[in-house]
Amino acid sequence: ALFVMLCFATSCDLPVQPKFEFEPEIGELATFEDQTVLEWMRSDASLGANTNANFDILVSAIEKLGMEDEYNDSSDRRTFLMLNNEAFTGGGEIFRILNVTAIDSLDATGLDRLRNILQYHIIEDYVDQGPEALPVLLNNYFFQTLLPGDDGLISVNRDERFRMNINRADGLPGTARGTQVRQHNYVFSNGVG
Repeated sequence: ALFVMLCFATSCDLPVQPKFEFEPEIGELATFEDQTVLEWMRSDASLGANTNANFDILVSAIEKLGMEDEYNDSSDRRTFLMLNNEAFTGGGEIFRILNVTAIDSLDATGLDRLRNILQYHIIEDYVDQGPEALPVLLNNYFFQTLLPGDDGLISVNRDERFRMNINRADGLPGTARGTQVRQHNYVFSNGVG
């Protein structure tokens, strides 16, 4: 009895902690399910403060190559690796690879090479950062792009912080470049960007 009374006399008198409200660190996914990826890239919603982050060069390439249907068919559920202006003029330097400074200066061979580049950046499957497509962390999963054959294989993995990595696997063609995706899981009516 003395022990119980001692516990009451010396116990903590702090108030009960308020109910815990969980706030995830991952923000809301950007969804544009009422638009196709091409409609979104043409809209004001795709424009950023930095013109290198915009998609006007990609849109003009799609139009020049007549590939609008590949980016606009709402019956598809594909993955689009969307190339911003910097991919053409900056770090990715697609223009340097094609040896041009603008889409309009491409000859027939250059246009074929550009078509291959754009086809390689469309994965036939729906690949988001979730466990359905990429169930094991840091494991490379291979997918087929619109570019046929082994040259069209692309690898995707995700790490413990849900960052997505492209072409970090061994055994890919020498032209495959590896990178970490900066922004992902943009949900469109015809897939994910």
